[in-house]
Amino acid sequence: MMPGAIFFPLVLAALCGLVQCQGNRPPLIDPSAAKELFQQVDRAGSNDGNLTLMGLKELFDEFDSNDNNLVERAEFIRAWHDRGLGSEESANALFQKADTDGDGVINMDPDVKRVFKYFDMNDDGRISLPEFVVMWATLSIPASNSSTS
Repeated sequence: MMPGAIFFPLVLAALCGLVQCQGNRPPLIDPSAAKELFQQVDRAGSNDGNLTLMGLKELFDEFDSNDNNLVERAEFIRAWHDRGLGSEESANALFQKADTDGDGVINMDPDVKRVFKYFDMNDDGRISLPEFVVMWATLSIPASNSSTS
């Protein structure tokens, strides 16, 4: 499994942790899990301690299996499952949060750009580990067990 492929759906979900929060779900507050995820993604990309919008675009393209510049729910769930990232319930919850404009698909603009901006707390065009960990703690999705399908 490509470590960077884990980052895309989780980062996309972050924005709606505040925008479209589902109050009946417990927050994911394990900073060690966020730190490990960040490091895996960074190692797969620039390995400079920062994540960029360009890197996120590359991951978006991986999830866009039919190359129509949209990530549809079925594509998202299939990619999520194929990479062993967790349950279908988690994939659906993440997709719903990542679809920031509620149009039923994930677009680079506005959805992915909004998620990136949300994580980039100091607006410097990069997501640092501290930014990622802080924003990770705002996620509110069902617990995801990678051994579950």
